[in-house]
This record gives sequence, C-alpha cells and structure tokens, in this order.
Amino acid sequence: MERIRAYYEGDIENKLGSPTKYKTDENQNELFCSICGQKVFVNELIFKDVTKIIEKTSENPFLCESCIDEYEDLAHSH
Repeated sequence: MERIRAYYEGDIENKLGSPTKYKTDENQNELFCSICGQKVFVNELIFKDVTKIIEKTSENPFLCESCIDEYEDLAHSH
C-alpha cells in the first residue's frame, strides 16, 4: 500500500515544538526574534538549528509567532 509523504511526516511539527514566552520542561533555550527582539524559549532542536545558521551567516533567521503572522498578513494583502 502506498502512503503519501504527509502520512510519515505528519508529526514533524510536534517534534520541532512550539516556542513559548516562558521556560517549560521542553523549552529551556532562549532566542530573540530577529525583527522585534522578543525573547522566546525553544527546545534544543530549534535552538541548535538557529545557532548553526547564525554561526554560518552571522544573521538571525528566527521570527516570533507575532512577526510571522504579521509578515503573512502583509504578503497576502498585496
């Protein structure tokens, strides 16, 4: 039986976790939004990925949920 890729990758978002405004058992690592500077806490996987990109490019690619929502709203309005 064939299955679509989403079947196998359906829980990837759960593995990545969701940033929070406060420390949790899973989100122990602090990051700052590259646009507004808001401090958020992320899990080890997200922290390592963002840190690796910062080390390679010297730019912070991380965006908080508010800035992502605002960016998407602006993208859809034009």
